[in-house]
Amino acid sequence: MKFPLTPRYNTRTRKKGEEIEIIEVDIREIRYVTREGKKLIFHLITGEYYGIFTLETAQKWLEKYGFRRLDNSNLVNIETIEHIDEDLNVHFKNMESTAAISVDYLVNYEELDHLVNEINSKFFLEILKNRDRIKKKRKRLSH
Repeated sequence: MKFPLTPRYNTRTRKKGEEIEIIEVDIREIRYVTREGKKLIFHLITGEYYGIFTLETAQKWLEKYGFRRLDNSNLVNIETIEHIDEDLNVHFKNMESTAAISVDYLVNYEELDHLVNEINSKFFLEILKNRDRIKKKRKRLSH
């Protein structure tokens, strides 16, 4: 299935009468989707593209293709996950960038527990015990 995206985020700055450039990408190429403020960013092996709809809409469209919502801003293609590290960073096959799962805004602890165990064969409770360490480490790295 093809999915409509745009390589240009700020569609409001286009000139009057200028059309929004829409491209179609194969859903199998999408690794994950993140929401950053009002931006909806689709991360593919070939680069980043923007959705002109909400994360909730993307979730409805993509769930049947193996995408799962992990927290309030990440929708991931389960089939493309290589592993989830101890700091809750999701690593994808054939891709350098990662998705950081927010420990404060998890959508479903049980589903994430199952996912982590299925992919890593680790126990999610151990990760939850380290959540403060994860938050401090991420804060330190972002400064």
